[in-house]
Amino acid sequence: MAEHLERHDALILLHEQAAKLRTSVESTWQPRTGLYHYRDRATGLSLAGKMLVKQQGSGTILPKLKFEQPIRLLIEVQTQNPTAKRPEIRIHQLASKAADEVVKSGDYQWHNRGSVFTTQNVYSKLGKISVRGLNDEDTVIISTLDFTTEDHTLFMPLWAGIPDEQHAQMMIGRALLDASRFYRPFGVPACAAFPLNQLEAEAVSQAVHLPWNLFIAEGLLRYGFRSDAARLVAHLMTGIVQNLKQNHAFYARYHAENGTGMGERNSLHGLAPVDLFLRVLGVEILSSTRVKLEGTNPFPWNVTIHYRGLKVTRAQQKTEVVFANGKSVTVTDIEPIIVSL
Repeated sequence: MAEHLERHDALILLHEQAAKLRTSVESTWQPRTGLYHYRDRATGLSLAGKMLVKQQGSGTILPKLKFEQPIRLLIEVQTQNPTAKRPEIRIHQLASKAADEVVKSGDYQWHNRGSVFTTQNVYSKLGKISVRGLNDEDTVIISTLDFTTEDHTLFMPLWAGIPDEQHAQMMIGRALLDASRFYRPFGVPACAAFPLNQLEAEAVSQAVHLPWNLFIAEGLLRYGFRSDAARLVAHLMTGIVQNLKQNHAFYARYHAENGTGMGERNSLHGLAPVDLFLRVLGVEILSSTRVKLEGTNPFPWNVTIHYRGLKVTRAQQKTEVVFANGKSVTVTDIEPIIVSL
């Protein structure tokens, strides 16, 4: 925005901040997975999650645990009653000392039939945990925070143009197009995997969010993977059209495996991504008398676009532009070109 507004005084600082952000993001790259990953804001570590303590009802636990590296804790209260009172939990690194952190009942967030809280502190040891105010039939689970989870937001560096060509190819080939991770018949799911036999977790992890998929497709276009972007758009449109035919509605989200509509009916988030479709197609309508073309049609069928008397028919090897006055132009060049009346 500063460049467009010619705010040269702000550009120096903005470029410095962008460079720092790029360096920070690059430091989270993991060659083993071919993807960027989450890390702890204080320690910079990306540790796997592990359950440490499980307690039913109130009580005091003396885990006496020590950790090689400082860890952040995830506290989960499992309950069937969303109105149940959330417990107060006191966390002590040393059992004989005062609590290092106190989790009050109002600190939790509701999540998947329970409440969760992420500790503000990191811990090198756990000496005592005190649970107060928990119903006898409810359970509290304390785990190390898992930073290895893979979800669709981890492809955002691709959209931002941060990785080099080699990293971009690894992200696309090893993560995005891997059927065991993110490649699905109806779009990129929120998470790469989900726990078996947990329908609610599956509904969350396998939901296709069109806005995030749009970012991913734009990232593919940015690095020249037009055919892969076209395949992703085709997957998204298949789910959208399926629901329009069966239920006469758009949905907020779509299931990655079967295309079933999920969430609110007729949500704006579930509308067909027309602008993305046109960009993948390589057609930009500038006005009823001007159209920009680039590349070739990556879809296996001809596409015809009508706009205020303008007609653009894009085949695999050529594009025909017909204006409202009947004048027509045929384009076979793949380089960017503006066709005008």
